[in-house]
Amino acid sequence: MDMKKFMKKLEVGVNVHYLYPYLRRIGNNAIVILGVDKTEEAQKVLQQNWIHTLGKEAYNF
Repeated sequence: MDMKKFMKKLEVGVNVHYLYPYLRRIGNNAIVILGVDKTEEAQKVLQQNWIHTLGKEAYNF
């Protein structure tokens, strides 16, 4: 998924404060670190669009 499509998924009233690419991967999947104002809403929208999100397990990298 390209970045434009990725950000389009969040156009539901969620403000993105920052977005950082993470240099490691999980298998073939890229990791992106997002800072948003409505975490639960953003996570829900991303998961509904087949984008896997991480919680505290992300601290184990």
